Amino acid sequence: MSLPIEVEYFAALLSLLGVAGLACVFRNRSAFLRNGPLVLVALYTIGTTAVVLLLPGYTAYPLGGLAVALLSLSFCFFSSRQQVLGSQDEFVRLAWVCFGLLVVWCSFVDFLTVPGIYGGRWVGYGVAALQWLAVGHLLSYARVSMRDLATITLLIVSLLIAPSFFMGASFWLPCKTGDLEKCSIAGALFTSFATSENVVGIIAAFGLILSLQGFSGRVRIASVLIFGMVVLLSGSRTAYVTLIIALSWHAVSSLIERQRKVFRIPFPVGLTLGVAAASAAMFLIYTAEPESFSRRGRIWIAVSSQVDDQIVTGIGLSKWVYFQTLGEAPDHFFHSGYALLYFSGGLVALLLSAVVLAGLLAAESPLGRGLTEKSLVVLFATYSFTETIWNPLAVDTYSWIVIGIFLTAAATPSDRLFDARKLLSAQSKTQNI
Repeated sequence: MSLPIEVEYFAALLSLLGVAGLACVFRNRSAFLRNGPLVLVALYTIGTTAVVLLLPGYTAYPLGGLAVALLSLSFCFFSSRQQVLGSQDEFVRLAWVCFGLLVVWCSFVDFLTVPGIYGGRWVGYGVAALQWLAVGHLLSYARVSMRDLATITLLIVSLLIAPSFFMGASFWLPCKTGDLEKCSIAGALFTSFATSENVVGIIAAFGLILSLQGFSGRVRIASVLIFGMVVLLSGSRTAYVTLIIALSWHAVSSLIERQRKVFRIPFPVGLTLGVAAASAAMFLIYTAEPESFSRRGRIWIAVSSQVDDQIVTGIGLSKWVYFQTLGEAPDHFFHSGYALLYFSGGLVALLLSAVVLAGLLAAESPLGRGLTEKSLVVLFATYSFTETIWNPLAVDTYSWIVIGIFLTAAATPSDRLFDARKLLSAQSKTQNI
């Protein structure tokens, strides 16, 4: 495969940025080593990402093993009798409960709908339940700040881009032409170890927002440059659009919070936004044309036609594979988190997902940054229109992102104040340079 000569230069740049990112993570290693739960989350993140990227098509049992390990280690090493599953924040706890209800409801629907749970999907439901329990336990005690999650994301992306110079054309795809025209400033699409440019684009987009939230000074500048360059070279148009929305939210929120502190988004407002997002997704599904959104419309048309009159309950996630074997569904999966939930559990599942979003948006911010801190949730909600960022019924490539959103939303006041003191200290040092 021949690629433009510019790709070599950008590959070298990515490798340099990857090494710089690893250096930033190495400087912050002491914070990791002193925080056992954070090490556990980091290892789970690296493990799930590596399994999906390096073992495509053979992920069910390795990912299941990782979920079992996460739950087991969490309970064995970081447990006490006083802990109760879920967060101290009532709205984050509500979001976690609805997460579990999604797993129960969608698996129940799948079991009752003919021909029952198809194939090995029952393994996925079991793994999802284990992951849900592990998240609930982590929420009860883990200290994971925005800075911590940003560091984990920087580690993942740095590992993905550092070998670029040595991997040559295997890390790139040719630009797409025709109806699916897509390219980047390098004249090719950066994929790293993944088979699609969208994977690295998604991870880097979340990393960029996390950098703005968790880092300061030169580390923030360096990490934004790293994540921004990866997004640009991925050529992911979805990443461009969703980042514009999330960054706009961040900018407007910052202006508002300069005037007054916002400690919490009211739950009714969050629920309204969650229902509005689900409603917008339904509008896209039912008005899609076959060529809409880079041919995602073909998938969404199949979703609406297969659900048919079972709009309240859906028909169960495993039926998608069943219809694929019959030639009645596209080869690709949903390309929309909302479409996945609608197919799996109907309007009930969409309503539960709206409550999950509302709970995360309503999480308390003791430092009065209740709007800017929700930029990550906004990115998650908008990205889910055209990508499956969160599949609550399985463990997959992006499960760690949603786990991280839950854990950062549930950080206790003392954790956030501790993180704020670190940020203020870093800012003062930068000013003195």
